Amino acid sequence: MKRNYSTGIKYTPIFFTGKEVEHTPAYGLKTLFVVDKQDATEIVEYARGYECSHVYLGANHSFNGVDLKKWQKMIDTIIDEPMWCTLDFDYTYFRDIRKWIARWDKNTWFIPTISIKLPHITEMNYNTMIKLDDINFKATNPGIWSHSMNDLMQTKKFTHWGDYGQDEIIDEVNIRKEK
Repeated sequence: MKRNYSTGIKYTPIFFTGKEVEHTPAYGLKTLFVVDKQDATEIVEYARGYECSHVYLGANHSFNGVDLKKWQKMIDTIIDEPMWCTLDFDYTYFRDIRKWIARWDKNTWFIPTISIKLPHITEMNYNTMIKLDDINFKATNPGIWSHSMNDLMQTKKFTHWGDYGQDEIIDEVNIRKEK
């Protein structure tokens, strides 16, 4: 993924650090961002070495729902530290990984982040709603939740793209080949 870092625009590095700018329970914490699957021990060593109290797995849209045992090892190692651990995944994986991810439902150090891409959302009218639905009537949820886009898009929950530009790549030697 091509994005801004403190050293300029780069393609996906493996590890980078910065403050968590998204409005989650880890907001403002020094964070180690991890792209794709990496060695769990190395992740914790980097997090300790860079004095990070939060590790963000699946950075730069890198979670692909494959090799869940490796992702599980990373999550378990991080939360056993204990450190805050975010797993960012696309909503298209939710149905397939829900039972797998449920193992951390009661862990207060774990932040599952379901990413929902809605291009051009600001072009929708004031009455636009987001509906958290079920797969069928009375299938798995007690009902549905409807949220006004106007309420969801509050300024205090908004993170501007420019806020991401201060992240620092840890090891430029390990940057993946630029495409």
